[in-house]
Amino acid sequence: MTEAYSNISVDMLHYGNGTVEGAHFPFNFFIITDTEYNSTANEIISVIKKWFQHMPSGHVSNWVLGNHDRDRVATRLGVENVDGYNMMVAFLPGTAVTYNGEEIGMENGEVTWEEGQDPGACNGLESDFKTVSRDFERTPFHWDSSVNAGFSTGNKTWLPVSSKYKTNNLELQSKDGVKSHFHVYQDLMKLRKEDTLIYGNLNVEVLATYVLAFTRELDGNDTYVFIFNKGNYSTSVSLSSFKSLSGNVTVVLSSTNSSRNKGDTLSTASIIMDAHEAIIAKSRSNVSVCWNIYTILLIMVLLFRIS
Repeated sequence: MTEAYSNISVDMLHYGNGTVEGAHFPFNFFIITDTEYNSTANEIISVIKKWFQHMPSGHVSNWVLGNHDRDRVATRLGVENVDGYNMMVAFLPGTAVTYNGEEIGMENGEVTWEEGQDPGACNGLESDFKTVSRDFERTPFHWDSSVNAGFSTGNKTWLPVSSKYKTNNLELQSKDGVKSHFHVYQDLMKLRKEDTLIYGNLNVEVLATYVLAFTRELDGNDTYVFIFNKGNYSTSVSLSSFKSLSGNVTVVLSSTNSSRNKGDTLSTASIIMDAHEAIIAKSRSNVSVCWNIYTILLIMVLLFRIS
């Protein structure tokens, strides 16, 4: 992996060329640099398409939501959108890059001028500290509710632990039966092992101003669809633009702020997406349906013969 904040043409040079081997991939920071809380679905999809349009054939894409140089995802793009963005990058082809804390929806920590460690900010003016320092996204990971959030047994950490650690930590989110960012993240990682999400083709659509949707399709396998309403209002959408989807789809994963559960059935003709809701659903492949019909007919024939 290579890292550089530069334009898309320069980034692509890091992949190498027909003569010289390059990196497996250069970090794709454009979701960080070119999107914000109020970005529309079309603006987000444009950022995604830009990478694919410039990437040399035979190479792997990657998607970086956050890092140690920019505000955390929950702070920059909204706590209510954490699951939607984690789902989005996990659903896309290529490598999904996770900065520690994104899997539990950590927000920026609280750091004073006296506690700061970032040289770029500490060597500047105190009045600029809050806008220049990168310390806020670098505070310790929240493991549990113990001293120092379980990050260290020392009397003091390099950067202070955020005051939010007692209500937002891995131990709390790991408990059985809790619908949490971490459980959503775990289920996403399992889902990424499906052949469709490894090898399947990608289709993207803008369903409404703040609602985007993707499908992943692979012959002989279930088709998966991701829908994300990042807006502040409920919106009714249709999946009719995706020709691979028809009739109903079955929910396999939903964001923590969604009222839908795994196994719920949705009509592709009309789905009301709540504000900031994200879901992943699937449509059975024709091969699976035909095989089930064949199995039922075979059982009926065998039962008829026995009787």
